[in-house]
Amino acid sequence: MTALAQAPDEVRSLQAELAAVRAQLAWLKQKFFDGGQGETLDRAQLLLWIEQLEKLAPPAAPRRIAAHGRGPAQPRSTPAEAFAHLPVGETVEIVPAAVQADPELYERIGEEETFKVDVVPPRLFKRRLVRPKYRHRLDRTRPPL
Repeated sequence: MTALAQAPDEVRSLQAELAAVRAQLAWLKQKFFDGGQGETLDRAQLLLWIEQLEKLAPPAAPRRIAAHGRGPAQPRSTPAEAFAHLPVGETVEIVPAAVQADPELYERIGEEETFKVDVVPPRLFKRRLVRPKYRHRLDRTRPPL
């Protein structure tokens, strides 16, 4: 097609768009400049206006909604993975009071380990917390401490 043959189609689409914009402008003028603040438009009237505007407007091309530059959601790493590279500055072993009072009655059966990340300017380190698990040597029915 030549440029002259394309021109009438482009003119018609621009005229349709101009008509839609003029209808929107007329609606806005009526909304803001007709009547006082106390007057309200009936919901049915507004729906009629919207239907008329939609008929005049050319079909819009579907738009992609931007995700603010982010891609698909990445799974977050666990704190243990995120701070695995930090050196351990201090290890604190938390022993239950009953075991401290009579350590011969208990045997160590395991431990739970957690950590806290401390910031001491200008260095960052993690404090390792170890909670040993003990069970009573004589009375095996007692729960572990």
